[in-house]
Amino acid sequence: MSEPEAKGKRDRWVVPAGLDRAASWSWRVLVVAAALYVVVWLVTILQFVVFAVLVAVIATSAIEPPVRWMHQRGLPRILATWIGVLGVAAALVSLFVAVVPRFVDEFGDVSARVNEAGDDIKEWAQTGPLGLSETQVNDLETDFQARVSDAVDGVLLNPSAGLSVVAEVLTGAVLAIVLTFYFVHDGGSMWRWFVSRIPADDRRAVINKAGFRLMETLRSWLGGMAIAGLFDAIALGIALVIIGVPLVFALSVLAFFAAFVPILGVVVAGGLAVLVALVANGPTDALLVAAVVLGIQQIEGDVIIPMVMSRSVKLHPSVVLVALTAGGIVAGIPGAVVAVPVTAAVVAVITVLSGPDPDSEASPPDPGMSVVTEGG
Repeated sequence: MSEPEAKGKRDRWVVPAGLDRAASWSWRVLVVAAALYVVVWLVTILQFVVFAVLVAVIATSAIEPPVRWMHQRGLPRILATWIGVLGVAAALVSLFVAVVPRFVDEFGDVSARVNEAGDDIKEWAQTGPLGLSETQVNDLETDFQARVSDAVDGVLLNPSAGLSVVAEVLTGAVLAIVLTFYFVHDGGSMWRWFVSRIPADDRRAVINKAGFRLMETLRSWLGGMAIAGLFDAIALGIALVIIGVPLVFALSVLAFFAAFVPILGVVVAGGLAVLVALVANGPTDALLVAAVVLGIQQIEGDVIIPMVMSRSVKLHPSVVLVALTAGGIVAGIPGAVVAVPVTAAVVAVITVLSGPDPDSEASPPDPGMSVVTEGG
């Protein structure tokens, strides 16, 4: 066979450049997808452990600065850590103790008006824009009561499932508290040990800066959400007092904590306030509360959060919604709670690792600097 003929035969088996690039990208995408699937599977299996670790890291970002401040003024590190961790735990327990009795007292008045509100809703369904017949309304009421009864029976007939969830929640809470203590007290040495295992000095500095930015992002997010939640709680509380809606204190506390779940939190807390107003006061006050909640949401999103949140934490609303949905699918409500701060922290870390950070004019921290103690 002549050389031109052999060359032509070989050319027929040459893969086109476009197909070769597509194949290269395809197998890499498949490997990354498989790795992500394994990670999601592990997170789903160990969601309470993962959630406890994430909560501990977020709590550490908030508790560590005051602990460092106390330590720099002569207080032993161990004592400052105990004061910081136990102080936050005591504050949360005190808030819970303050909310529950008031909620129980006022809930009795609200529950007494549930039947009256139900009659009003049935009458509205017949005389209002829906125009339902009495038979249709009765059928809907019967179906609703049957569903509620089935749900209650399911809980009563399977108490072990509820006890299992309670046990897992308590275990996760204890684990989060213990991990928070160790992260606050020993986080500096733990991080320096990790950074020292990175062989290249230049990569060590980049990794250290990425860790510092991670904690900085979490701290900024936590502070910003706390300010936004405080605004939500005060504004909603004042509005509910003026309108005359019960459960003001409980709904205000719920609004504060709901602010830590962007977009959805305000909707859920506001929807509950509207429902309480509807049952207790009627549709007119419920519409007023709905208008107040809408106004609070707009002010929070357009004024409060842009003012208090740093650029490193800002995420597009579409990214927030995707993160909330993914977190909820993987780990339910706990996943939705930590989805946004974890996403913001990951974006901040990727920004540092992928090159110079355009939002930061400061030089990277020294390789030996602790991401948790920031030099302490």
